[in-house]
Amino acid sequence: MHDPSPTPAVAERPTQVRWLIFALACGMSFLLYLHRYTWGFIRVELQREFDWDAPTMGWLDSAFNLTYAAGQIPGGILGDWYGPRKVLVVMSLVWSLAMGGMALARGFYPLAAVRAVFGLAQAGCYPNLSKVTKVWFPLSERTAVQGWVASFFGRMGGAASFILVGTLMLGTWHLPWRTALGWLAVLGLAFVALFVLLFRNSPRQHPFSNAAEAELVTTGDPSAAIAARSAIRWRLVFRNRYVWALLFQQFTCAFVDNFFSNWLPTFLTEVKHVEMAKSGWMSALPLVGGALGGMLAGGLLQSWLIRRTKNRRWSRSAVGLVGNLLAGVCLYTSLLFENSTAIVVCFFCLKFFADWAQPTCWGAATDMGGRNSASLFALVNTSGSLAGFAAGPAMGYTIQWFGREFGTGEPNDPAGWTALLVGIGIVYVLSALSWLFIDCTQTIDDENA
Repeated sequence: MHDPSPTPAVAERPTQVRWLIFALACGMSFLLYLHRYTWGFIRVELQREFDWDAPTMGWLDSAFNLTYAAGQIPGGILGDWYGPRKVLVVMSLVWSLAMGGMALARGFYPLAAVRAVFGLAQAGCYPNLSKVTKVWFPLSERTAVQGWVASFFGRMGGAASFILVGTLMLGTWHLPWRTALGWLAVLGLAFVALFVLLFRNSPRQHPFSNAAEAELVTTGDPSAAIAARSAIRWRLVFRNRYVWALLFQQFTCAFVDNFFSNWLPTFLTEVKHVEMAKSGWMSALPLVGGALGGMLAGGLLQSWLIRRTKNRRWSRSAVGLVGNLLAGVCLYTSLLFENSTAIVVCFFCLKFFADWAQPTCWGAATDMGGRNSASLFALVNTSGSLAGFAAGPAMGYTIQWFGREFGTGEPNDPAGWTALLVGIGIVYVLSALSWLFIDCTQTIDDENA
């Protein structure tokens, strides 16, 4: 007999708009590093043009890192309150304009001022991209996505910057460095326009997304539904011992990263006497290693471990611990070689392992931050920014002092650079050990953490 009752409606399938958002987040991360890492080769040109010594160049590094540190927490708080869309648009617009301003600056103080504006504008980007991964991707996809966004496309943007600026624009096409910065500023403005058109704060606000996709994102993590109007409780944050361990880890990682972003091109051109066109791809190679390591091991391996062991804490901590220890081994291995190509290959392996920690840190901050993940990530990134501020002059004075005490005393004496690399290896070991004290399952809302 025919049943007249209505047939249940077929469940609505989730849309796939989050992968459009993934592409935009990857593009933003790529652009940030593309613009930031131009400094590695621009500083070589500036040092030749103005005859500035290593400590002076170190202070110009720090002009960026000081404001980058100062803007992290405000940028994260704004992202948690207003949502990431407005914050990311304004920041990327300002830093792209600052790229052009850097080309117009003349002298130390104007250049330092523009570098400061550039750092302030970039400060809140990663806290807000962390928020994007929180509110747009379900737990089953989130760690892998963070590996792609934070490590692969970020590091590849840095690598592309060294190749585009060092090898092509300056080394092959012989463009003036100021002209090169102008073209990169235009590229940034074009991406901002695309981002405004296609990005929204959450699946619920995007015209292309549906309710099923929004529900998919919040499965197992209800706090992912909160894209705005959330305020962090700082009292609980600073009482959380696991947060302090995460801050230390980020400080040590960012300290050594300063070498690869700012000092490696100088090391190759001035110490190893590599020509500009060749030093571009050689400087980029470690960043490619970091991109592959962060995405493959830091992201995909970590996701696999979490699924297999059901233990988020030690899946994340083990990846960070082993990666940083292996990075230290590669660093000390590089000291056995004089050939620049062999050294760069060691650096490639070093960054492959070291950047396991980058998506691991992202994942830990997102886990611990809950609905205020942008604010907590901003605090973590502030620690890294302060490390960058300290690293610029610290590395400059290390090169200068040890070069005078144990070398000829000439600028860029190899003895000073050797001392710097030995110190970096020690920092990697300390960074590895910090993962023993980080428990990503303890949120900042836990009174007992």
